[in-house]
Amino acid sequence: MSLNIFQGHESDQDDKHHPHYRRLLQPDMEGARRIIEAWANGFVDRDNKIVTEFRTTFWSSFWEFYLFALFKNLGFKVDFSYDRPDFVLNQDGNRMIAEAVVSYEAVGQQSTSLKIKIPQPRDLDIEKFLHYSTIRILNSLSSKAKKYKDDYESLEHVKNKPFILCIAPYEQPLTHIQNDRPIRWALYSYDIPIAVDEGTSKGLLLGHQLKTSVPKNNATSIDTGFFLKKENSFISAVLFSTTATPTKAKCMAGSTIEGQFIHLLTQRYQPGQLVPKIELTPLENYSETLLDGAHLFINPYATNPVNPQPFIDAGFSVCTYDIRAQVPIPTTPSGFLFQRHLIVMNAGCEVESKKVSLEDHQFANKVGLDCLRPVQAKMGHWVDHHMSVYKGWTILINRCPFDNDWGWIAVKGQYEDVRAFVNANSDDSIPTLIVGEFLSTKEYAFDEAKEKIKNYCAKNT
Repeated sequence: MSLNIFQGHESDQDDKHHPHYRRLLQPDMEGARRIIEAWANGFVDRDNKIVTEFRTTFWSSFWEFYLFALFKNLGFKVDFSYDRPDFVLNQDGNRMIAEAVVSYEAVGQQSTSLKIKIPQPRDLDIEKFLHYSTIRILNSLSSKAKKYKDDYESLEHVKNKPFILCIAPYEQPLTHIQNDRPIRWALYSYDIPIAVDEGTSKGLLLGHQLKTSVPKNNATSIDTGFFLKKENSFISAVLFSTTATPTKAKCMAGSTIEGQFIHLLTQRYQPGQLVPKIELTPLENYSETLLDGAHLFINPYATNPVNPQPFIDAGFSVCTYDIRAQVPIPTTPSGFLFQRHLIVMNAGCEVESKKVSLEDHQFANKVGLDCLRPVQAKMGHWVDHHMSVYKGWTILINRCPFDNDWGWIAVKGQYEDVRAFVNANSDDSIPTLIVGEFLSTKEYAFDEAKEKIKNYCAKNT
């Protein structure tokens, strides 16, 4: 039986509905609606409230629909004959339990659920941002651990079964940029490897940086390392994703409306490299699967361990933990999706773009000044946009406000503003070059872009 999660509620003006639900009712989200309906197909509403909750509070129900589709994709059958926990799973006689939870905002804090438009992140304190994400994850872990001990542990169908806690972070705007760093802090007290570049992208590993606590306020801090405490051994693993959002459904649908230009800026895993691969791809050429961006973190002290192989085979990033070395050991497939940004430009509206004189560009190019000129535009979270023309190519340079690094993209041809530039980049017949690694200044980014253009021209003349 299908749930009518959208039928009869087609108005996007109903204030009783959650903003993200109303967003899904808009014309350009029709394809995303069909994808989410497919996720929910076969889901049994055991307490007759999930459809109402999906329309009014949104995130927890959205996450359950996504997980239901994910487990079906993995080949699990969901037994809805039990009223709790959320998912009783069976695959060829192997049974396990999964419970869904989302990280919401603390009382008085701003949630990603409160605004459709992402706020300008110019003043974002990235360390504070990551600390808050970690605290909310730890809160979700603690609350569900208590629920297991107080309720689920005594249920016959739960006893001696692997128990997976499935967490999605929706606690604040821009939560998708946290990648897997707060969850590593929360579970393993692990931050990042310490490596020296040595002029290569692979680097030389010197050691590891740990994160054993995070500050809650000026006076107190909270210990991390949830999986390193043996009293939590009843939780076998944590399934985690920052990419399970309505944007995933839009990407999977791959459709838009006339006059809307959409690009995906992604960071994907490169085996053996210190930095992810960065790509800017038009929606019509972009591919994303249901499982892209899904992590599984294994509890090294689990009483009832999870078999990680089905998850590895499906393309998850699966992280185990070396107890002796005290470091996590990820198994991450090439091309794994760490982060995705949706850049939407609507022709004739939405985008604020001040034209840079093409005459000035041509003059600069003619006399060899190849100077950078600031332009005003809104493109995702990127700020401080600059453009220039060099050897018949247009270069767009902008800054990521989270780490203040600069990136660039170059498109062959001369374009007078950002909209024309993006439209040209959508044309597969027009060559495009993109930054390999982010750089510390716009000048370095500009120099690298020009060098790449010179190399391209030398190879293609």
